[in-house]
Amino acid sequence: MLQEVADLGFEYAELSHGIRVSLVPGIVKAVEQGVIKISSLHNFCPLPPSVNHASPNLYEPTAKDIRERHLWLKQTRKTIEFASQLGAKCVVLHGGSVNIFWDGVLNRMLRYRTGKTPLELHSDYYYHMLVEKSLAKIYKCSREPMERLIESLSWIIPFAKEHGVKLGIENRDGLKELPMDRDYRHIIETFQDTQTLFYWHDTGHSKIKEILGFNNQIAQLESMQGRTLGIHVKDARNDGTENLPIGEGELDWNLLSRYFTADQVITLEVAPDLSPKQISTSKERLDQLIHQRFQ
Repeated sequence: MLQEVADLGFEYAELSHGIRVSLVPGIVKAVEQGVIKISSLHNFCPLPPSVNHASPNLYEPTAKDIRERHLWLKQTRKTIEFASQLGAKCVVLHGGSVNIFWDGVLNRMLRYRTGKTPLELHSDYYYHMLVEKSLAKIYKCSREPMERLIESLSWIIPFAKEHGVKLGIENRDGLKELPMDRDYRHIIETFQDTQTLFYWHDTGHSKIKEILGFNNQIAQLESMQGRTLGIHVKDARNDGTENLPIGEGELDWNLLSRYFTADQVITLEVAPDLSPKQISTSKERLDQLIHQRFQ
């Protein structure tokens, strides 16, 4: 698996939340033999022994049940230990979710946008009113889960620091997933340790939220300048399709690449059904963007 990635011209790889325990010996061997380096891991990696499919939300740091949060802690520690073993400096985390029913204003918002384009909704006052009311409802319901998230992070930050691993909380595309976009800096600044907990940006997820009218990608990147550990780079269309090769969607890469910094991990994240040619072409475009940014 990693040899194939290296053959496509990559010096580093990020290990996803779909890595089974059975793959671990081969990964360790590939790293030890110098086939490739590992830049980052996405929690949970490796998966718990009984799980055979990608499960980043198997256990949540916002769960009401303390037993689930302890399982989240246990598996996150294993990811951090594996990252340290492989020489990776970063682990990407999901921040959990809020328990909210899709009724009332949320349901009206989703029904109202059916059949309408993002351009039509952009100037639709009634739709923007529904979005604002939806955001207010999610925010109100997120207060207790956010307290649990902060507590869970307080458990894991010292462990990550001890192992020399930085943590990046990834922005999500699901409306129920936490933190809300405006809360990332607040969470990070809650902790005095400024060198362990960071933000991780996903261009595709942010585009999905932007299509819905829930955020603005550039404003989000602006607000998290100096605290963004890494970026999952992928293109997306206004119809909600993401994980596309760079240049095959509708993102403005000349603008987005201005927010690349030399200390970030820039990960090309693509759909598993892409051809090697599509991946290579996307890598070339990303290399060009990075070269233009730092030349």
